[in-house]
Amino acid sequence: VRSWLSDARRLSRDVLLDHGTSETRRAQRLRLATDIVEIDTLATHLAYDRLADTGTVRGLAEVRLRMLMLLPIATSIEDRLAALGKMALQRQPELQRLIGDVAAWIVDEDRQRQSGEQIRATVTARLSALDGLAPRERILTISLLLRLRDLIDISADCRAVADAIAAGRDISTVQLAFHPESGAAPVRHRDHGMALWSAAGTAVAILICCGVWIATGWADGASAPMMAAVACSFFAAQDEPARSIRAFGLFSLVAIVVVAIYQFALVPGISHVEVLIAALAPTFLLYGFLIARPKTSPIGMALAANTATLLALQSTYTADFASFANTSVAFFLGVVIAEIVTRIARGVGAEWIAKRLTTSSWQTLAVAAERRGRGDRAQFAGLMLHRLGLLVQRIAFISESDRRDTDSLVQLRIGLNIIDLRRARYGLAASTVRAIDHMLDDLAAAFRAHADQALPAELLSCIDAAVTAVVKDPNERARDDALLGLVGIRRGLFPDAPAYRSQPEESFAA
Repeated sequence: VRSWLSDARRLSRDVLLDHGTSETRRAQRLRLATDIVEIDTLATHLAYDRLADTGTVRGLAEVRLRMLMLLPIATSIEDRLAALGKMALQRQPELQRLIGDVAAWIVDEDRQRQSGEQIRATVTARLSALDGLAPRERILTISLLLRLRDLIDISADCRAVADAIAAGRDISTVQLAFHPESGAAPVRHRDHGMALWSAAGTAVAILICCGVWIATGWADGASAPMMAAVACSFFAAQDEPARSIRAFGLFSLVAIVVVAIYQFALVPGISHVEVLIAALAPTFLLYGFLIARPKTSPIGMALAANTATLLALQSTYTADFASFANTSVAFFLGVVIAEIVTRIARGVGAEWIAKRLTTSSWQTLAVAAERRGRGDRAQFAGLMLHRLGLLVQRIAFISESDRRDTDSLVQLRIGLNIIDLRRARYGLAASTVRAIDHMLDDLAAAFRAHADQALPAELLSCIDAAVTAVVKDPNERARDDALLGLVGIRRGLFPDAPAYRSQPEESFAA
């Protein structure tokens, strides 16, 4: 986690000061997204560790929440800075100084502990001093400052929680500025179709093994369906489980040889439990070493599980070679049948999984556009970020257009802006709400069809029509909030489109 936070601070600084190339920052974002999934997996098990303090578990959950939201916030800041351009920033020297101060503050741990409130106050003061700006520049600057404030809150919270964990303090006593409702809930992507398909493949493999066992009257054939169930279940979550099942089967053969040596060469001469422990220790300590190393963990898992299962130690020695040989053959046969069935049922590969993830994200965006006023921002953010982490792990199998979406977190940013726009619309006039709802319906239809075709060009006109209606609304606060959402949607979907113009003297770029 410390390493991740260090990388996150470095990315934030590079975004604010425009350090490095876009490819460098892209690589940083992809690495951070992958790390989120890995840390999330480890954190799931931490709660069951007896040595883990409950405060540490709670603190890690708070850090994870902020880790999830950092990527879309940093990307939004980068986008707003690009939209403003160097000329606009030069016209706002106070904003330039503020950005430099935030960048220096983020990477300086001592300053974070001492001057968090001061830099937040500076951002708030700047938010109230934008009246002299052109409408387009004002909206973009407000959006940038709001994202800067979120970035400051996240960075300060992570530092405060890390300090509390290191000092052994109660996490509940830490003052946190970035609240969960504004962030991401711990929601996981679940592919129910793939889960059902994997379960069906497992059931077929078990039934085939049972059929062979019953048809042959094989006395020791029960090991075949057992191992088919184990092999299919162990690797069901992988993109290409058949490869892992084959490796599992090969190391099962090694385990069979190890067990044969113990059963018929070593164990018959052992009469005390202490000697038995001494004889088993070298083998199982080696297995434990293999399991502890990520690169060899699958090997160690296969050897340890299969050796312990086949060894089947009892209080008395009753080993019989014929029975052992029959059980071993059935054991291996179950793995072979599991691999064959899995290759037939799950021969789609990582590219197909990546496509399903991308399609699921567009469908989730459609749902976000169709709903009206649901308080589901945190759930949406958590789901999309978890899906992003899964997608990044398959980056080599994703098309160029989908890689662009993954790199810039376009889908996530669009969705969050849609949800913010839905909330802002309730303070607007009825005619303005109708224009926004019409745009949201068009967005939903386009998102549902986006997996098979590109977004229609007419969608840009629909967004501009909504902007036109919002610009004319008399409620200033709700109007600005709605414009911020529309800015994000237009920038996310059509980043290269010309700036929106309602009148020759006004330009609201999105």
